[in-house]
Amino acid sequence: MSDYDSDIEFEQCFQDDGLSNWIRNCYIKNYNVDKILCRLNQEKQLEKKLEYLHPNHQQFDSYYYLIKQLNQYIRQQQNIDLYLELLIKSQSFQNEILERCHLIITQINSINNIQKKIEELFQIFYFLKDIDMNILKQSNISLIFSLCRIIKMDYPENEFKSLIDQFNNFLRLIQASAKKFQYKNTPVYPISLEFIQFKRENKQIFGELQELDTKEKSLLIYLDQHFNILREDFIYIMRKSISYFSETGFYNYIKSEYLNNIGLYQNINLISFEMNNYDLLWKISLEQFNLDGRKYQVIDWNRSKKLSRGSLICITNVECHPLLFGVITQRSTNQDNYQNQNKINLEFRFLNPKSQIMEFLMLLNQNSILIEYQTQIEPYIYFLEQLKKIEKLPFENLILKNQNKVLHPKYLQQNSLYQIDLSEQNTYYRQKIDVLNESWPVMESTLDNSQLKAIKLILSKEVALIKGPPGTGKTYCGVLAVKILCENLIQNNFPILIVCQTNHALEKFLKSLIQFVSSREIALLGAFPKSAALKDIHFQQRLEIQFNWNQFKELKNQIRIIFNRLSQYDYFINANDIKEFWPELSHKLIHNFMDDNNLDKSQIDVNYILNCWLDGKLPNCSRFYDQVELRGMYKYFKKFEITEQVHTNNIFEKVYESYDDDYYSDEQDEDLDSLDSLDSLDSFDSFIDFEDEYQEDEFDFQQEDEIKINYNKLQLHYNFYGIEEIQKHIQKQTFNPWELNYYDIQEIIQYLEFLKYKKDCLLFEDKYKQFKEMSQTLKNLYDDEEIKKLNQYKIIGVTVSSAARHLSKLQQLNSKVLVIEEAAKVLESQIACILMKNLQHLILIGDHNQLGPELKCYDLKTKYNGNISLFERFYNNKIPQVELTFQRRMKTKFADFIRLIYGKQYQDHTYVEENRNNLDIIGLEHDLLFFNHSWLESQDKKSKENIEEAKMILQMVQYLVKVGYKQQQISVLSLYSRQVNILQKYFIKQSLNQVIVQTVDNYQGEENDIVIISLVRNNQYNQNQLGFLGDQKRINVALSRAKIGLYVFGSFDFIKEVSSNGSLWQKILFLAGSKKCLKDSITLKCLTHSTLRNVKQPNDWSKFDAGCCDKICNLKFEGCNHKCQKKCHLGDHYRDQCPEQCQQTLKCGHACEQKCRDQCICTKQLEILLDCNHMAFIACGKNPAEVVCQEDIKLTLKECQHIVNYKCFQRKNISLKCQYQCEKVLNCGHNCKRLCWEICYSRKGIDECFSNYFKHHKKNSLELKNKNRDLFFCLVKKNAQNLKIVGINVKICVMSDALLVKKNAQKQKIVGINVKICVLNNALLVKKNAQKFKIVGINVKICVMNDAPLVKNDVQKLNIVGINVKVYVMNDALLVNNRFLSNFIVDSIIFIKIALKFKFFQFQLKIQLLIFLNLELVKITQIIYLENQLKVVEIIFKFLNKNMNLFVDLLVKNQENVDTFFNARIYVLKNALHVSRGFQEFQIVVINMKLYAIIQIISQEPSNVKKNAQDSTNVGITKNVSSYVLNNVHHVKKQLQNNLIVDIQQEHNVLKIIFVENNVQEKENVVIKILVLIGVIKNVLLAKLQLKKLWLVDTRL
Repeated sequence: MSDYDSDIEFEQCFQDDGLSNWIRNCYIKNYNVDKILCRLNQEKQLEKKLEYLHPNHQQFDSYYYLIKQLNQYIRQQQNIDLYLELLIKSQSFQNEILERCHLIITQINSINNIQKKIEELFQIFYFLKDIDMNILKQSNISLIFSLCRIIKMDYPENEFKSLIDQFNNFLRLIQASAKKFQYKNTPVYPISLEFIQFKRENKQIFGELQELDTKEKSLLIYLDQHFNILREDFIYIMRKSISYFSETGFYNYIKSEYLNNIGLYQNINLISFEMNNYDLLWKISLEQFNLDGRKYQVIDWNRSKKLSRGSLICITNVECHPLLFGVITQRSTNQDNYQNQNKINLEFRFLNPKSQIMEFLMLLNQNSILIEYQTQIEPYIYFLEQLKKIEKLPFENLILKNQNKVLHPKYLQQNSLYQIDLSEQNTYYRQKIDVLNESWPVMESTLDNSQLKAIKLILSKEVALIKGPPGTGKTYCGVLAVKILCENLIQNNFPILIVCQTNHALEKFLKSLIQFVSSREIALLGAFPKSAALKDIHFQQRLEIQFNWNQFKELKNQIRIIFNRLSQYDYFINANDIKEFWPELSHKLIHNFMDDNNLDKSQIDVNYILNCWLDGKLPNCSRFYDQVELRGMYKYFKKFEITEQVHTNNIFEKVYESYDDDYYSDEQDEDLDSLDSLDSLDSFDSFIDFEDEYQEDEFDFQQEDEIKINYNKLQLHYNFYGIEEIQKHIQKQTFNPWELNYYDIQEIIQYLEFLKYKKDCLLFEDKYKQFKEMSQTLKNLYDDEEIKKLNQYKIIGVTVSSAARHLSKLQQLNSKVLVIEEAAKVLESQIACILMKNLQHLILIGDHNQLGPELKCYDLKTKYNGNISLFERFYNNKIPQVELTFQRRMKTKFADFIRLIYGKQYQDHTYVEENRNNLDIIGLEHDLLFFNHSWLESQDKKSKENIEEAKMILQMVQYLVKVGYKQQQISVLSLYSRQVNILQKYFIKQSLNQVIVQTVDNYQGEENDIVIISLVRNNQYNQNQLGFLGDQKRINVALSRAKIGLYVFGSFDFIKEVSSNGSLWQKILFLAGSKKCLKDSITLKCLTHSTLRNVKQPNDWSKFDAGCCDKICNLKFEGCNHKCQKKCHLGDHYRDQCPEQCQQTLKCGHACEQKCRDQCICTKQLEILLDCNHMAFIACGKNPAEVVCQEDIKLTLKECQHIVNYKCFQRKNISLKCQYQCEKVLNCGHNCKRLCWEICYSRKGIDECFSNYFKHHKKNSLELKNKNRDLFFCLVKKNAQNLKIVGINVKICVMSDALLVKKNAQKQKIVGINVKICVLNNALLVKKNAQKFKIVGINVKICVMNDAPLVKNDVQKLNIVGINVKVYVMNDALLVNNRFLSNFIVDSIIFIKIALKFKFFQFQLKIQLLIFLNLELVKITQIIYLENQLKVVEIIFKFLNKNMNLFVDLLVKNQENVDTFFNARIYVLKNALHVSRGFQEFQIVVINMKLYAIIQIISQEPSNVKKNAQDSTNVGITKNVSSYVLNNVHHVKKQLQNNLIVDIQQEHNVLKIIFVENNVQEKENVVIKILVLIGVIKNVLLAKLQLKKLWLVDTRL
């Protein structure tokens, strides 16, 4: 661990070693409170030292004792509460509590006195109940309550009943401590303790909710009320759901009421760890939740809002312990991982200001769960933080005291004369007007009276309210007022801040404003605009600042280094670690060693002694200064009392192999005195090295994940009970820790590894804190520069959520004017945060009769009036206001329904009559319709849906698009998000992507030509609930969006029945009935004939063509006066579509015979006489000279009377020589094959005829003769061609055929390969070997007569000496080129397979049983890694296991084969391992063993066993084996000795296995199950993990 030991800088935060050891001494030596206070009072930088207190042994016990002592005198001594608060806030203390809870939960069944351990956890917090309760709540006290709940679930038999009662009483005490006016000490992010609730309860533990009333209040009360409501709004639903999950678990059915806006995911894997300049970002992958048996959903992540950026998440496990809260910063839209592996990738950051690294890494190896709350959490966090910072509010007399006296803006004292132009002319006609004077001169303007009053109010009052019912132009008034202010304010009053609820509203406002104000004077702060017109005003500053970037970069690098150690659990324990973390153990080890061996401290190297103990080695006397003899170590490493006691309680369920003293390397020159402890190990079955096991698991995990996380060690940490037992023994004066056995030492090593891990967690936390401090400094530097830039603009536009992110900058602007659009939708707490310290003028534009502020928690609306906006409160308090009264949006008949809400003052502007009322809807009889149906809504859904209603709306939209409306002209609204989702899916499938589909809540402030509303609700048979339909504000918004067409779909019989008398719905339905627009059908209108047809069901739409009827079209085509005779249809009627006959007379005098839609061309045919005197027909107007005569002509040849046929135009090219075949009978009897005009053969033809005949029959004879050999010829050619080796001279003798391949031999520099192949009985198998081994310069003669390859002549070029191989070639001829290790290893296995298959064991086994262990090959390769050899051995081992029966039969049947086999001297079959001479630190031991490798039942073959046992000649396998292999000898010894077959003796470092003759005779029926070398191979595989580089040299046969 060079990084760990060399990184001195990391150790700087641990200068508290003295304090840490002193606190431990408090516990060990029982210091009294006076002594404790004396030290604490004198300690400098106490808070810093306690925060990162150095970990050491028994730290929890030390904390417990210290807190207990201080608590006893908390009311009598000063500063004790301060010290206790510092302790509980410290990261060291919280890590200790986390670890203790985790160990108890995971090892509860193996810990003695478990109830006492849990009581200590409870008491350590109960001692702190008298300190500031808010500090206690923000600690990790929730862990003990989670622990209590888990125990209660696992032990329902009341075993812990009294203890659980104590926990419950303590929790009620904490919940009861929630008080008013604590908002400044309340964290803005969720705290785990809030989610520990009693069943069916959902209580706050911070603050107290109060109703928002209109009474006068102080700033403290005002901020406390709004802080608690805002915080509770985003925590309430999450707290309710998590409390439910913790009680019921995740494996049972989950009620839908607890999944409202909640998403569940599982199996979290860490992908990467990133850092930007402000946060640590964790990239993870996760899967859809299905622990409760639910089916996987098909999710389109390109469109889905699940796991969207800004959502609140909670990472936990199935026990909801612990809870880590974060916010999603990014989610991948890549579908590949999701479709292939059901994996979703996202990135998040934690909300807690601490890193929570220890908790997070611990959760990753558990059944992890991610809970998503689908709400944007970041604006909440920013607003809550700002509320805590507010010291003073502008307009306090209006906000806090509820007064309604409003003054003029203070800046008007400097200048109240404005240059104002209200016209929309290109040339300004400005007039000087005193805005403080209510009487303005008459001006040219398009404003109505109410709008003019609004402008006057805005410019003259410091707080102005403009109420704008739908379509009255409130946004236009706001834009015009801002334009006037821009033209008249002095520079130091800028910028004007404009805040809107949504991005769309802000862009709409700025697009209107940019027509009057230069874009260079406007800045858009926040998200990049969708509108191209606004892209130039988006504020994106890349500023140069002075910052210590090098230090910042180095700090990030240090954090990465620490994280890598933490994630890999990469710790190595040495002597310094014992001294650092467990000084008592270090002291005892040194002193016991000196006492046992009569040494003093000057004679020993302390670190060497401790390292020997850690390694399980006996110290070597040569390492001591006086070369003393060490005679006190005979009992070392032999005590098994603790091991056996822990083993009975062992929760890790490990299997132990037998081992003895010889397992530990002996570094002294003398032999051990005895092997007394050997017998005590027989009770153990096997032994596994812990370190190796974890390395294996870690390697496997790295194959799957990018970050290398050692999950096993992160989960286990250490054996709590084992360390407790070891500690008890070490405390005894008479106990010698050198007597601990290997397993006990390994327990201590794992424990020390965990302490180093815990130390790194503190280091990480400290560096993270420094990182956050530097990142805040960096942010402040950027903010300062950006504030300077922003102050240079005249207008800054921002949404409410973006304002939250930039609050620190906005508060420091020079802004005097704040304009809030849709102010009635913004929470009062949010407006209070946005009010700048320099603000003098507040303009609120909105309408509280439309949708108000959105709160997630229903109780906050009904019980505490949390959704009352500042706009509505000011309006009710009679703050100066103007209500706009003239609407310009909708038709009069639509506005009549809105007048039911606003009254008669809501009037139509003349614009409506001129531009709205005269427009009809194409294809429909009515432009206003309330479609009444009886379709029921779907049940048991979080949000409601009505499928039939959605289908009806889909058909109607398709109809409207077909009759000519653009998709963008149509908006479909619903009050329920689920109905919106269904409609969107329907429209996408029908390629109607541009139709606007939204919830009513998200469509406020928008408008469109045609609006279709889906009311969804109809539950008349069970619930009779209106739900959102009963919200008057939503209905107001829904009915006021349409300009020319409004269609409302709903079950109005149900609505009328359920709604109360005098309600808005009763009035709407009455008015709809009087207007005769409440119908149960939709009337379609033919565009051509005005024919009417009714549609009542979704299927009815398919019966009619859009905008048509069943009549004949009968419309005239333009330009020809023909009438269309098709069935009524839509479309233009131009002449080029007319299907009638043309009736025009052409210039040639003929009548046109074409269709009317085609071009007029004369098609008349005229008969003419050609120059050849033949008659022909020609088209009117065509040139006769271009006509080709097609008359058929026959010509009879005089000489042969054959007839020639041709066309008249071919007469000039016809040949007079007859082209027919002669067919005359020749003298030889054959027919003449020449042409008719040629001369037939004479006598000479006869000779030629016989010659061809002879040749033909000779060839056929040869083919018949060689018929059987042709198969071989083809095969030879095919293989030769497929070789693709240019320049191989091949001569193939095949009787009468030969293949010579000679070309380009010299070009390829392949010289001297001469192959002669005789294909008589076998095929050529050269291609494979030639390609595989890249043979160069080998003269090979393959003689298939003998069926074997002979390697000759130039073999010395390949450095293969003296190999003469003869192999039976039944299936293959194998030539082995040993130039490359990978090739020869693989081929050696093939060689073995061939040998086994054909029972060919006697073949030169003494020389070359396995080629890859040949001495000469080893010399070529020089170095062979053990890992490569092991791979070969594993392959061989698997092969031989499958073929063992065959192998045994072969050996048993032929004793000579057995002897030959073993006389090969190297038993490679089970991997004879030669260990490098370079490992001199291991004691070399020679093992001389007699091996018998046949699995036999002795009862069947006792004579063979006896014979071989009595044979004194050892087969002779001599190996140099490392100390790690020796353990397996004992394993073999145990198996054989138990059967009384052999005995093992040791003489002068030589172990011998001696077969016991008598025992064999007595135990003839004993089964020999385990062979010596089978054991060796197991141990070699284990040694692979211990010896990373083992050189294999000088292997001799």
